[in-house]
Amino acid sequence: MISIDWTLGVSALIFLITLIGLNRLLLRPLYEVLEQRKAATTDVLGKAGEGHGLYESKVQEYERRLKSGRQAGYQEAEALRNESLQQKQSKVSETRSTAERLVTESRRRLEQELNQAREQLQREAQEISLDISDKVLSR
Repeated sequence: MISIDWTLGVSALIFLITLIGLNRLLLRPLYEVLEQRKAATTDVLGKAGEGHGLYESKVQEYERRLKSGRQAGYQEAEALRNESLQQKQSKVSETRSTAERLVTESRRRLEQELNQAREQLQREAQEISLDISDKVLSR
């Protein structure tokens, strides 16, 4: 059977002294370090959350500026395209009017040359007819 004697009290006293020593020497410093790590982790997580929020705002600002820049680029490209089309239309119409003028001048010259050629042919025909009649009559 179990007998309770003075060794049980000594064992309990040694256990309590060991427990108090462990608590003061090991557990309290360990809990303090754990609390410090928890506080540091919480602080770092808070800063990371702030950094993430700043990152998100910067990304949104960047995307907004990028979108704005693209729109400005598209508008400028459209303006340049319209200007180019206007210049093209202007050159086409200028070229068309120049071509029409040249065609008109060419037709006029051709008519003049045709009239001159007809007049010359008529004169030559009259001269030839006179020559033929002179030859026929002089025989």
